[in-house]
Amino acid sequence: MIKKEDIKVGLEFLLPCERIERTKEGFLYYVNTRKNVYSALSEPTDVFRVKSVKDDRVYCDIRDITSVRVDLDILQKNGIYPEYAKNLMDEWKDSIGVDNLNWSELPFNSIVMGEQSKNTDADRFKEITDKMSDTYKRKNSNYGNSFSKLFEECGMTYAYGHLAEKVERINSLRKNDAKVHGESMIDSLYDLANYSILTIMEIEKCKEHGTD
Repeated sequence: MIKKEDIKVGLEFLLPCERIERTKEGFLYYVNTRKNVYSALSEPTDVFRVKSVKDDRVYCDIRDITSVRVDLDILQKNGIYPEYAKNLMDEWKDSIGVDNLNWSELPFNSIVMGEQSKNTDADRFKEITDKMSDTYKRKNSNYGNSFSKLFEECGMTYAYGHLAEKVERINSLRKNDAKVHGESMIDSLYDLANYSILTIMEIEKCKEHGTD
């Protein structure tokens, strides 16, 4: 368990492997980073390094992978300080190479071979759209359904303004390699997707009322 006061920029930690998948190249080691989300590591000893902490989200680097998000509660509950995990993880890593390995006796007792990762593209898509739905409900309540009201008054010109603004923002971030995989790019893509869906909703409503 990781102490909450230790979760800050520069913290290094490991997460316990909950799944192993055999591939042609070797193995993938799956760790739970968010609710119902598993990230594949190339080594069970891969260390996460905290880049930033924002509310209940912790963004980390792993090897050459940047901006991997770990939920704060999962990090607190499952995180392991490297100095405590080293012996266990080294022993575990060595055991993977044994030809007559008894998989049921591997550490963490939840190893699965040949099973497809739970973190499929369909799972990712649903997670993203679920998050968009939650954001829509919250913001729509706060702003009093303003997009729908202004679309009704100004039409596609209003929607286009929002969409064009987000596209320009994404294009600006695209020119900076350091920001392509950062939170600003992801937030801008979420905004663009949300405005696109809001626009589709208004177009559909116009069709239903015969005003398109």
